[in-house]
Amino acid sequence: MQAFLRVKSPLGEKSVKLTTQPLTIGRHDSNALILDESQASRFHCVIERDGDGYIIRDLQSRNGTGLNGQRVMNARLNSGDVITIGEFALTVIIRLDVSPTGAMAPSASAAPHQPFVPFKRGVPGTPPPPAGAPEPEALDNPEVLDEMEEIDDLEVVDDDQPISLAPGVAPILGDTTTAMKVLRRAADALLDKYFEPDQITLLNARGKPLHESRGTQSGSGEADLLLRLALLICFRSHATDVHLEPRVDDFLLRIRMDGNLLDIVSFNQELGVRLTALVKILCELDTTQRSVVQEGHFAASTPPPPPPPLPPVKKGLAALKLGGAANAPKASAPLLRQRSGPKSAPGVSASMGPKSPDGQRRVDYRVSFVPSLHGQKMVIRVFDTAHGPQLLEDLDLPETVAMEVSEQLSRDAGLILVCGPTGSGKTTTLYSLLRSCGASFRNIITIEDPVEVQIAGTTQLPVDDANGKSFAALLRSVLRQDPDVIMVGEIRDPETARIALQAAMTGHLVFSTIHTRDTAGTIFRLLDLGVEPYMVSQGLHLVLAQRLVRTLCKACKRAVPATDDDRTRMGRAGANVTAIYAPVGCPKCLGTGFYSRRAFFEFMSTNDQLRELIMRKPSVSEIQLVQGEDFARLSDHGYQLVAEGLTSLDEVERAVGR
Repeated sequence: MQAFLRVKSPLGEKSVKLTTQPLTIGRHDSNALILDESQASRFHCVIERDGDGYIIRDLQSRNGTGLNGQRVMNARLNSGDVITIGEFALTVIIRLDVSPTGAMAPSASAAPHQPFVPFKRGVPGTPPPPAGAPEPEALDNPEVLDEMEEIDDLEVVDDDQPISLAPGVAPILGDTTTAMKVLRRAADALLDKYFEPDQITLLNARGKPLHESRGTQSGSGEADLLLRLALLICFRSHATDVHLEPRVDDFLLRIRMDGNLLDIVSFNQELGVRLTALVKILCELDTTQRSVVQEGHFAASTPPPPPPPLPPVKKGLAALKLGGAANAPKASAPLLRQRSGPKSAPGVSASMGPKSPDGQRRVDYRVSFVPSLHGQKMVIRVFDTAHGPQLLEDLDLPETVAMEVSEQLSRDAGLILVCGPTGSGKTTTLYSLLRSCGASFRNIITIEDPVEVQIAGTTQLPVDDANGKSFAALLRSVLRQDPDVIMVGEIRDPETARIALQAAMTGHLVFSTIHTRDTAGTIFRLLDLGVEPYMVSQGLHLVLAQRLVRTLCKACKRAVPATDDDRTRMGRAGANVTAIYAPVGCPKCLGTGFYSRRAFFEFMSTNDQLRELIMRKPSVSEIQLVQGEDFARLSDHGYQLVAEGLTSLDEVERAVGR
């Protein structure tokens, strides 16, 4: 009898011979058959000789082993069976060789299997990268290489169950110990590891420490440790939400990372109920109420991050340039450069958010409980400003756009609008502009529904429609408070739009958001709300349209050849592009291929030609024509990020359409 596995992957086909020795399959290098597949566990399954045939045994893999379309734990293999592991299809081929006497020929050699690596990246037999493709950043950046070495070390010492998380992947169901291990491995696979779960202090709704930072190896309750690990994953992955969903037999824990929900782990109902009760105690809610809607909030404090390294001291001739007139105090810089300290990465602030009086970093959480069919579902919203932009320069706007916005911020009047759909980061952009306005010499007042982030040096008013405090009513009252800068959370009705434009025309700098697709649509939306054209032409000064896009993980992104269709879709940005980058997935990014998000923009400022055009109710093409040939649409900026290797083509088209 001769038996083979025909291994088929997206990159091609190869075959491996079955012998009397067990054939172990998985991602770990010690397997006989190594699959470079994120859906595969480190030790996924094994094929063993059983009498006159072979059986397949699942090794408690995370995503399961498929056989002819069915998930199996133990099964006998027949010729023609197809084993599926992620995108790999392994076809079983068994040939019976009969001798002239009618007896079966001797079985295949009992020699042990040699490691077989089909299509693994970076090994012989892998298709070479496309001609002219730039090297991934991880190959050139020493910091990224260090991060990759940490991940490799984690893979070696970790347990058999790997971290392989992606949207739609069923998580592991196990006891409390297993759940803790899965959460611990997910947290350890991420970066930003400057503190541990035992250093997290949980603060109740009044800001009083309820669970002090302490060792988690002894003396901590299971629910307490589970909550700390979930929050730790949020700290390190920049997650914005935590979902705890009750199901028929268990609870499912999920996080929203970079806008997408990821299944993390499921655990028994007893632990889920205890975790829910703990969060209610932190929020000071009634733990006995399970059939009503409940809302609350709590906070957590952690050690501050280590300070950035000091710049090297200049010596020799370079040091001489620091003396004399070059060392004299400089004139005040534009608002764009009023920031101290090192510039952060695009879309990420060097500031680590608000701090408590003792110097600790503080993060606020809003909690919502709603009754569902199988119990209360809990959602925790994370308000961690450390990972978002803090000032204008953190937005990473194109240089010319940033200078125009900075100039507008120094003016005394005008309406600045940020537009885009829900969840595109409009409010975060407004907060960055407000912090760059100079609160020390200006009276800044905001009207928000609700107040999500507290900004030092500003007066923030929450909207309360039930008590007559609508956007329009508060805006009328604010105008009697001698404001220099006013932020209105959203323009959603004719009265608010009219008052905001009147304030912009009478000597106030006004910020707001509006729900439109692009900058030209903002003008039509204001006119559609019934605002007179002369008010729009005189009061509106600047419009930013924006979207959020996920950025590729630096440690695992790979270059793929750019096709003619890709270059056509990218327009001007794709003229000289030979390769673009695609997501792969690794422990650092929890298998998603992306890590963090950033905004990209479309910019429009009003000029005399546009003001005259607004008075005649123009078309979209006329507005864009007035902006000139250099006018960059939202998609143009997005495709430029693709050309720079920061994100993928599909990700941009998901955000703005093709």
